Amino acid sequence: MKALLSIKEIFASLVNTFVFDGTPKVKPEQIVFLTMQGKIHRNGMFRYFDRDTLALVVDEERRPWFLIGFENQTGIDPDMDIRNLTYDATTWHWMMMKIRQTRKKIRCAKKSGREIHLEPDDLSYRIPCVTIVLHYGKKEWKPRTLAQSMPQNDCENLKRLSADRIVESVLDSLIQSEKTEPTKGGVVMAGAFEQYMNTVLEEKMEKEKKAWLLEKQRWDKEKRNRDEEIGEAVSTFVILAQRLMLEEGLSAQEACDRLLLKGKLREKIMKFLFH
Repeated sequence: MKALLSIKEIFASLVNTFVFDGTPKVKPEQIVFLTMQGKIHRNGMFRYFDRDTLALVVDEERRPWFLIGFENQTGIDPDMDIRNLTYDATTWHWMMMKIRQTRKKIRCAKKSGREIHLEPDDLSYRIPCVTIVLHYGKKEWKPRTLAQSMPQNDCENLKRLSADRIVESVLDSLIQSEKTEPTKGGVVMAGAFEQYMNTVLEEKMEKEKKAWLLEKQRWDKEKRNRDEEIGEAVSTFVILAQRLMLEEGLSAQEACDRLLLKGKLREKIMKFLFH
C-alpha cells in the first residue's frame, strides 16, 4: 500500500475524498512527498520510525498549503491514537525547524544581495498538519476516540464544563471588543479578566444590596407587627389595672402586682396609670 500511495494521482484522490468530501480541490502536481523520520524513547532506547506516506500539499501558486500523512493498518492497533500524536508532534517539530531555516535563508540572501529562491518545502509560516489512518481490516475499528481508549478512567470532569462560563465570557468579550474597537499591541488577557471580575463583583454587590433591602423590609414589617402586638397588650393590661383600682380600691403598684406585671411592660403600664 505504501507503493500505491506514493502515486500522486492516488494520493491526491484520497486527499480530496477525506479532506474535501470528494471535491477535486487538490491536483496531483500539488503533491510534494516528504521523507521524515521520528524517534521515541522506549525501554531505555531510542527507536526510529518513518511515516507510511507524508506529503506537503501546495496551492496553485506553489505556496505551502497543508501537510497530510496516511497510515496503513491491516489490524486494529488500540494505541494508534497515541501513535498519531507522536507522528504529528514529529511533523510539527520538523515544521518549526524548516521555518527557522527558511528565515535564515531569506536573511542571508538579502544580506548578500542575492535573489531569494524558495523551494515548496521552504516554510515561512505554520501550516495545518493532518494524519489519516486507512484501515483495511474486516472488523470495526475500536476504540474510535481517545476517550474511549480509557474505559477505566472517568473523563467527565475533563470534558467541556457548560456551567463554568468565566473564561468563555472573557474570550467572547475580547473577540467582540477587538471587532468593534481594535486595540494597539493586541489583546491583554489580564486586563480582560480584571474587567470581567469587576463586572462580576458589581453584579454580586447589586444582588447582595437587593437581598439586604428585602431582608430589611422583612425586619421592619416584623418590628411593626411586634410593636402593634405590644401596643395591644399594653392597652389590655392598662384597662385591667384601672378596673382593679376602681373596683377594689387598689393602688397602681398593687394592681400591677395583682396582674403579675414585671420589667419594661410594667413600666409602660405604670405611665398610663399615673396619668
